[in-house]
Amino acid sequence: MSEATGVPLVGGCGCGGVRFEITASLVASAYCHCTRCQRRSGTAAAASARVVPGSVVVTAGQDLLRGWAPEGGLEKVFCGDCGSALFGRDRTTGEIAAVRLGAIDGDPGVRPSFRQFVAYAAPWEPIPDDGLPRFAERADLDALSARAAEEAVSYVMTARLPAAGIEAFNRYEQAVLPLLAAHGGRLTRRLRSSDGLTEVHLVEFPSTAAFDSYRKDSRHQRWGPLLDESGAAIELLELYDAEA
Repeated sequence: MSEATGVPLVGGCGCGGVRFEITASLVASAYCHCTRCQRRSGTAAAASARVVPGSVVVTAGQDLLRGWAPEGGLEKVFCGDCGSALFGRDRTTGEIAAVRLGAIDGDPGVRPSFRQFVAYAAPWEPIPDDGLPRFAERADLDALSARAAEEAVSYVMTARLPAAGIEAFNRYEQAVLPLLAAHGGRLTRRLRSSDGLTEVHLVEFPSTAAFDSYRKDSRHQRWGPLLDESGAAIELLELYDAEA
């Protein structure tokens, strides 16, 4: 995982004809060593990231997009002018399911977390000893899900408010809580004392990187002055499974 960046992310092709925006944090990333990826990229392995459905918006150059739809995989979408690899598209729904990391401007906010189809790895470049899980064929999603569960984090946030700050704090929450989902976060409990001066949130994120991405989201930071105005004293604790 990375020192995550906020969304939206932006990117494009080599010639600049195609530009796109990603409105939610990337789900996960991987290296693929299959021969298709070797040939379409000209490299030993291709780095791509899964996206939240509907989160990729092509903002320029829609008419330049071309695709190759081989059997047994996503359609490979590229710029028809410069040939830059851009997306993987679901052949049934037509929805973009993956983005090539190299097409994103700057830090994408994720790092590849496994390698698949290593049985077909290029003989001219050894696979790095980077500790990432390796799968001879397509990745074992059950194993990855178990690993993801181990990386999931929970937090409890306690806010203690002066009476004069309740209104500002409520407006702050109305603005930032909807951003949780864009970073894979979930508010599991929201509790408030009878006098309204103490509020407790229990939140879950798929990783610490996703939580960092939420906090660094420019939309989240935009509402920071409201939190300051409320005068809230915030305490944030990371929780662990006591039976683990």
